[in-house]
Order: sequence, then C-alpha cells, then structure tokens
Amino acid sequence: MPAPVPDRIGPERSAGGSAYRYRLADSPKRWHTMIAPGCDLAAALHAVQWQFGAERVLEVVAVVAPSARTEHLTELAVPPTRHRWEKTSVHRYRCRRCGIIKRNWIDPQTLGWFQTYQRAGERPFRSERTPACQPTDPEKAWIPTT
Repeated sequence: MPAPVPDRIGPERSAGGSAYRYRLADSPKRWHTMIAPGCDLAAALHAVQWQFGAERVLEVVAVVAPSARTEHLTELAVPPTRHRWEKTSVHRYRCRRCGIIKRNWIDPQTLGWFQTYQRAGERPFRSERTPACQPTDPEKAWIPTT
C-alpha cells in the first residue's frame, strides 16, 4: 500500500511549487487558487496577506503535484484498460473484460447511428462516448489484445 499523499505541504517540501490554495474569512468554505511560479509557501502566504489583508486570510496550502497525487495508480492490481469487444450478434457486442454490452442502433429521425451500453444489473443508457472499461475480475483484466 503506497503512503498517503499529504494535503498540506510545509515550506520544506514545497520547493519549486507553483500553485497554492487559500481561504478567506469572507467565504471560509470556498477555496481560491493562486499560481505563483518559483514561490515557496512562505512567499505565497505573504503575497495573499498583502493582497487581501492578514486578518482576512485563514489558510494557505500548497497544491500537491499531479505526479505525486496519481503515483498510487501505477500500483493498482487492475490498471485502466481498453474494451475487448466480442461480437455476439448483428450490431451487438460484449466486452470480454468488464462484461458491458454495446448495441448499435439507427436513429429513425436522423438516420444516423448511435450506441447504447448496459452494465450487469443496470438499465441500458445512451452515450456519446464509450464508457471506461472497469474489469471487476482481475483475471479478465489481462486478456491479451489479439
């Protein structure tokens, strides 16, 4: 299990950081974003206090780098994958990995094609884009691409 990524980073760990989030007393539930390339947390705090006044600033935190935030995704048992469609009948396909069913239809009004998808135990739904393949069984996730 990877170590959790901290939400708040002190000045010693935010070197080279460029984005910070801050809250003001006017709206304590709303987080604002400040981009400050090359600033550390202390400089960002000073800049926010200078702009809004020290009495209004509740908190300033560094934004965790996206690479650190998504680092744990590389250690998942089942990484995100593409669908492996298998034709079951005319205009009907089933993914060998996640089991979702895709049906191709002709729209009688526009005479264009559209797709409906159906996961196990759910109602069919129409979508402009293909939903992500989410294998529930780790053994099915490693089906070869050929």
